[in-house]
Amino acid sequence: MAIPFREPRTVAHLKPIQLQRKSTYKDPKLWAGVLLFFTSAYLGQQTLSAAGARTQVAVLVNDLTTGSSIGPDDVQLVDVAVPDSANLVTDLQAAVGMTVRTDVFAGDLLNVRAIGLGEFKSIRNISVPLRAGHIPALTIGNRVDVWVTPSTTGMAMPGPSRVIISSAVVAGIPDVLDSNSDSSVTLAIPTKQVKGLVQAMRDGVIDLVVIPIQNDVAGVR
Repeated sequence: MAIPFREPRTVAHLKPIQLQRKSTYKDPKLWAGVLLFFTSAYLGQQTLSAAGARTQVAVLVNDLTTGSSIGPDDVQLVDVAVPDSANLVTDLQAAVGMTVRTDVFAGDLLNVRAIGLGEFKSIRNISVPLRAGHIPALTIGNRVDVWVTPSTTGMAMPGPSRVIISSAVVAGIPDVLDSNSDSSVTLAIPTKQVKGLVQAMRDGVIDLVVIPIQNDVAGVR
């Protein structure tokens, strides 16, 4: 029996196969990945920027026990990178003389909650004139009561004298403080007391009465 002859199939006989290519541009997973990548990159950059932002804050140089007064040699300003410096002390002059409410240690960043100053950011420095013969021995950090003797001429005339500020902090003194010559010192006081002190300096003569350190530490104001 004869086997019928079949012409061999060639490439030309094959039907072309239509390849269906899925568009990657419409793939939601791809776009989600791209969005996640850029979001992560942005957040990382923001974190690095925040970490690189530095500010000057007060750092303790010495250990202090509860009730101790901060002296000018107990703190210094250093540049640090912190995420939030809102509650950190940034003004050495206002910090000196303050009493610590808890034990603090060298290397600690000085926090406003650690010192007896609830309205730390409302402190202002003001120069106060003192007449010759009315200048006590002062050092930065001393606490003083501020007295005024009113007079119409601005001279040391009749009183009555009165205390206008209690327990102000001495924030600055001249290099040479001569009790026999007129001079001035800088006090750190709450903003709300500035107006009264400025007016008192116009109305009369200012005297400073130093509060003994032992009374200050004991909480006597």
